[in-house]
Amino acid sequence: MLVPLTAVAALYAPLVFLGGFWAILVGVSLWGLGMGVQESLIPAAVAPMVSPDRRASAYGLFTGMYGTAWVLGSVVIGVLINVSLDGLVAFCMASELAAIPFILAVRRRLRAETSVQDR
Repeated sequence: MLVPLTAVAALYAPLVFLGGFWAILVGVSLWGLGMGVQESLIPAAVAPMVSPDRRASAYGLFTGMYGTAWVLGSVVIGVLINVSLDGLVAFCMASELAAIPFILAVRRRLRAETSVQDR
């Protein structure tokens, strides 16, 4: 579910930054969907990757990296909003979609580890 929801959530950017009232409303809803996915499903995906005694550190590391990326992305968005709305939309969509290869890599790794443990 994580990959298709991430792809759909990426559509928020053109709707919010280039659309009219109703498009903005749909875009904001998609952005909320993306935030819900990131805030609930991604931490749940971290849990099986780390032993219980190291889980708090893994969540802390994940949250720290997520927050740093958020700040850096916000800086880029702040610059782009004054330069090019098309560039802003492209950056927002690319940033969202860039997560998909990482999600797929983690999924492959988890499946490989699970199949090794099942043997």
